[in-house]
Amino acid sequence: DHLEAWLSKEEAAFADDFLAKRGVGEGERLVAIHPFSSHPEKPWHEDNFVALANALRERHGVRILLFGGKRDRELAAYIADRVRPAPVSAVGETDLRQTMALLSKCALLVCNDSGIMHLATALGVPLVALFGPSPHVLFGPWGKKCRVLTKRFGCSPCRQKFFTECEPSPRGRPLCMEAITVDEVVASSAEMLSGKGR
Repeated sequence: DHLEAWLSKEEAAFADDFLAKRGVGEGERLVAIHPFSSHPEKPWHEDNFVALANALRERHGVRILLFGGKRDRELAAYIADRVRPAPVSAVGETDLRQTMALLSKCALLVCNDSGIMHLATALGVPLVALFGPSPHVLFGPWGKKCRVLTKRFGCSPCRQKFFTECEPSPRGRPLCMEAITVDEVVASSAEMLSGKGR
């Protein structure tokens, strides 16, 4: 009735070493952000993730850890350049098991509809998942420490034939994703960090 995942001692040690080498102290709380998607039209806009990361850092004193694949490095650099202090980046540097080990050290994950969302659920990591075009009932996280933010439109959920059935926002994203505000995600993240969110 729930997802589970386990880590080896070696994988846990990898995570400790990775974070220590990047200056993360033992008492620091990590918030993971995965701002990417396999479809470039689909995710919440990267500028929103920048604003989110800066707000969480300023208001809650957390360190930001960026996750992503090798193809995400350019966009990750754009985000990292605008977050202060600069986030710890694992973008393109870890395999699946190493990603899981690092994720297990986090107090929260904020992400688009993506595979890492399910890894967090399996590891018991609280998360805030952002859904627009995809039906969250079918593809959303399956666990108790999950919050899904989504906006219902007349066309929701869509067939994901992007911008043939709807107009893109001025930033080139689906309006259903643009309708999710930074303030909403910050508030939900704060609730999950406090242990009050479900």
